[in-house]
Amino acid sequence: MGTPLTVALIAKNAEQYLGRLIQSVSWADEIVLLDGYSTDRTREIAESFGAKIIEKDFESFPAERQFILAHVSHDWVLSLDADMIVPPALAREIKDIMASGPEYDCYQMRCLNHFLRKEIRHCSWFDYRFLRLFNREKGSYNLSYKVLDHFKCTGTTGKLTNYLVHHQTESLEEYLSKMTRRYAPLTADEYMAKGMQIRWWLMPWYFFVRPGLIFVYKYFWKRGFLDGVPGLLICLNSAILYYFVFSIIWDRHKGEPEYNFDRYLPVDVGLSK
Repeated sequence: MGTPLTVALIAKNAEQYLGRLIQSVSWADEIVLLDGYSTDRTREIAESFGAKIIEKDFESFPAERQFILAHVSHDWVLSLDADMIVPPALAREIKDIMASGPEYDCYQMRCLNHFLRKEIRHCSWFDYRFLRLFNREKGSYNLSYKVLDHFKCTGTTGKLTNYLVHHQTESLEEYLSKMTRRYAPLTADEYMAKGMQIRWWLMPWYFFVRPGLIFVYKYFWKRGFLDGVPGLLICLNSAILYYFVFSIIWDRHKGEPEYNFDRYLPVDVGLSK
């Protein structure tokens, strides 16, 4: 009979790609969608495939992933984003594991990202770092994080041979906007929760050295140069992201600015009659 599997999805206004994802996992025993009150056809599309739908305001990525685990029917979960696809090779590998009984408690897999019209196989983007298939009783998400949403497995971990596909449809402008408006502030929240402060004597390290090392690591050690111009932009953006993160932390610790604009007003002019 095998081990039943739930596919757990989080999405908001994902009508342009949700159907492709659900089609690629239609073989699962259950599909559950956590919807962030979409205003497009996301719910309608999910319902047409027989998915179970729950709604919740967005709090953080780990919080959404942990929340949905309490609303699935099976212990084994494949946790995905709406803009992903499970290719046939990966689907067969997962189905074989479920049919014969999982050897491990959790499984890592790679994710092939498509960015700026190119498959990204370097820049650390194609590593075994996604723990998406797991027994929910063997771990949880760390809710102190705001961006990192990797499932922390307390049992044994294996690796899958095949990979997910992540088809980012956003332009570079949209990507940069998301990076600066969402990921940088959320990452700053994570660091500040750990007690990080940017002292003035450490500013060269945080604003210049550390972003530079991040670029060198991703572009040279992780061979981002093999991904061409998109690889170069990814590595540069990774470095710039942390520059923004550290700048936000420094600014928050400075407190509210006090400009004292009244000093620009003439002293001999009354402001009221």
